[in-house]
Amino acid sequence: MDKYHLDGTVTSQDKLVMDKYHLDGTVTSQDELMLDKYHPDGTVTSQDELMLDKYHPYGTVTSQDQLVMDKYHLDGTVTSQDQLVMDKYHPDGTVTSQDELMLDKYHPDGTVTSQDQLVMDKYHLDGTVTSQDQLVMDKYHPDGTVTSQDQLVMDKYHLDGTVTSQDQLVMDKYHPDGTVTSQDQLVMDKYHLD
Repeated sequence: MDKYHLDGTVTSQDKLVMDKYHLDGTVTSQDELMLDKYHPDGTVTSQDELMLDKYHPYGTVTSQDQLVMDKYHLDGTVTSQDQLVMDKYHPDGTVTSQDELMLDKYHPDGTVTSQDQLVMDKYHLDGTVTSQDQLVMDKYHPDGTVTSQDQLVMDKYHLDGTVTSQDQLVMDKYHPDGTVTSQDQLVMDKYHLD
């Protein structure tokens, strides 16, 4: 998720429909990740959006620095755990307990497993990557099955601009019947520093 350079420059590739993150903190209607079609009937609500705004270069965090990925449950209920908290990613590379994406309670029975968490920590300025630098978004299916596609791999975004085939967010297979649509993918690759 680079090309959000310290000097504030932004290129046309710096968008996932995740663009217009301005240094002055303004937010436009394009500052949204539309992660819709979670529901079996294909309906989409206003809550089916990832709000990834106001991540300022100097490390400040606002109440808007949250990814709200709620309404995953078949009955439409929403809990306080249905939020992605992506705050406190400081320029000095420190990581706090809040640097976790809590993507739990996907299952119809409301159970939560240790795999129902997105751990997006340790993205250091020196470009190091650890095994925790992966988004594990598995166990979406009602029967509890997990496929290799049920993972968001956001690793290897190095300061030298290299990109690997793993630099993609594959968010497919959300539907109970196992179908996959073109909208079920977030492709966040090739965000080079150059």
